Amino acid sequence: MNFRRPINAQNPAGLRRTCIYILSIAWLVSSCTSQPKQPQSSSSTKLTSVTQQTAPTDQYSVTELLDLAEQSASPKMELYLLDAMTRLLQQNKLVEVQSLNARIIPETLPAQLKIRYELTIAELALANSEPAQALDRLAELERHSYSSIPLYEQIKIAQLRSQAYELQQNYLDSARQLIYIEPIIHDLGEQPYQQNNQAIWRALMNTSLEQLQAYLPRAQDTEIKGWLELAQISKNLDIGIDMQVNLLRAWQDKHPYHPLNKLLPEEIRVLSEIKQSPPQKIALLLPMRNQLSGAGKAVLNGFMSALYHSLALGNNQPVVRIYDTSESGDVATLYWQAIEQGAELVIGPLKQEHVEQLANIDLPVPVLSLNYIRNSASKSDNLYQFGLASEDSARMAAQQAWVAEKTNVIIIHPVDEWGLRNATAFSDEFTRLGGKVIATHPFNTPKQYAKIIQQTLHVSNSNTRIRQVSRVLAKSPITQTRRRQDTDLIFLVALPSQGRQIKPLLNYYYADDLPVYSISNIYSGEPNKTKDVDLDGIVFNETPWLAEDHGAIKMKIQTNWPQSYSSYPRLYALGADAFRIYPRLKQLELLPLNGMYAYTGNLKLSETGTIERSLKPVMFKSGLVKPLPPIASPQADAQ
Repeated sequence: MNFRRPINAQNPAGLRRTCIYILSIAWLVSSCTSQPKQPQSSSSTKLTSVTQQTAPTDQYSVTELLDLAEQSASPKMELYLLDAMTRLLQQNKLVEVQSLNARIIPETLPAQLKIRYELTIAELALANSEPAQALDRLAELERHSYSSIPLYEQIKIAQLRSQAYELQQNYLDSARQLIYIEPIIHDLGEQPYQQNNQAIWRALMNTSLEQLQAYLPRAQDTEIKGWLELAQISKNLDIGIDMQVNLLRAWQDKHPYHPLNKLLPEEIRVLSEIKQSPPQKIALLLPMRNQLSGAGKAVLNGFMSALYHSLALGNNQPVVRIYDTSESGDVATLYWQAIEQGAELVIGPLKQEHVEQLANIDLPVPVLSLNYIRNSASKSDNLYQFGLASEDSARMAAQQAWVAEKTNVIIIHPVDEWGLRNATAFSDEFTRLGGKVIATHPFNTPKQYAKIIQQTLHVSNSNTRIRQVSRVLAKSPITQTRRRQDTDLIFLVALPSQGRQIKPLLNYYYADDLPVYSISNIYSGEPNKTKDVDLDGIVFNETPWLAEDHGAIKMKIQTNWPQSYSSYPRLYALGADAFRIYPRLKQLELLPLNGMYAYTGNLKLSETGTIERSLKPVMFKSGLVKPLPPIASPQADAQ
């Protein structure tokens, strides 16, 4: 496939960038082939000789590279050490890399080797999750020697800077760095070109819609504008599929030479396909009375708010009929009734027992349930399970802990079934990854909190030892109460009212330096700086609906149902997302790895028909919820 773009006056940005590329290549070629007028310095001549003699060194193991370094003088020795450091970085052996770094004196390195050294140290900083340090290294490198940096290393600088911005959750600048080098990578082959474009797209998809909309008017470069506009089209689920397809066609006409025009991201390409024949009649199976009525009405109001918002934009909308599940002992009866009355899609039910009833029958009409069945090991035809299980947050907390290199964890949880379920979800995932749960402590009433915390941290044992020593010495020793030292993390399952009492007790009993992770339920969903300051330092994972600002639908819901919203903020998001994703179920099936960025998380469809959610990592700081860098996936390490 030919990825070259035509150059003409209608594509001035492409012409300008291509000229930059040609000049850069010319500089690189001339620097490699022209003969210097003056003899090279001994160090420069030495480096050229070393590079020619040792490149490539892929055939050597790390041990062999270190042996060669021992046998060599500078700068050949440093070259072998850098080769070994690069290999160790690929293996994530960061301690060994740092040890080798101590053997190199940067000030003595020849210019080109110094460039490589600084890039290696920037990579080490990124591997240690220190993006600010990496950016400082790259900035310093460019300030002193940018004109002499080879083109391929300029590409490396942009890629490392992009990774650093990504770790800082500055996704927009991460994408811009890769867009800048796109014209250079353009002619390097299909694979690097596609990989770069995919990385740009991934960064833009992680950027909030609000950020994209705010930055677009300030973007000067035509190509950057094209990326931003297409990302907005993809992320704005509220406008509906019909409008998305129309905007896509207009975008293609406006940007005929954009790198994505003939190589659209998969989620954009399938829009036209999933646009065909959406359901025209939808049944909502929700509890409208009794104990679950508040939850059912929150879902309904979220769904209808999204529907009316889409209707105001001029989109065709389905006919919606509500079926009350409050008094239903067998929800299958309502399912068949809905089909008899013309339903082409059923959304609901909300109660887990009702979802399990539908899972046990043949479903001629698709069901988007709003809860999950227990122990779903295989897919039920036409059943798509979607919900807000707090276990999602618990499992993500376990992954986050493992990525943060926490290995020994104490779990504190309520004694009830909900607390045990979340504690088990965390424990199972954490031990699967290789971690160890060294203690589990359930609690019941607030009166137990102080005693349980003391027992959990072994503070009472420390006090006992102090009293024993005092009796032996017949005087009070100069000592200090200590907590146990065999743990590096506490996982706390708690509601906001419980967490506001437990976290200060952890601080009081000498665990203020221990990281505390929790589940999304630790946050009420309503900012409360005065009360939540007692939760400061707790890390958890939250829905984008609550972790980020959102637009018209959320604002309208908060205005129309302020009291109900404060009680069920996540269920309103669930209802709004149910409306936004029901016509896109085929997209989730066709592209299970791509996912969909929604209010309730980044959604992906598993092989069992379960819509799994990835949430936003956040923490309490000064009583408010603040974002954290995204967590890496531990799957590769686990395997």
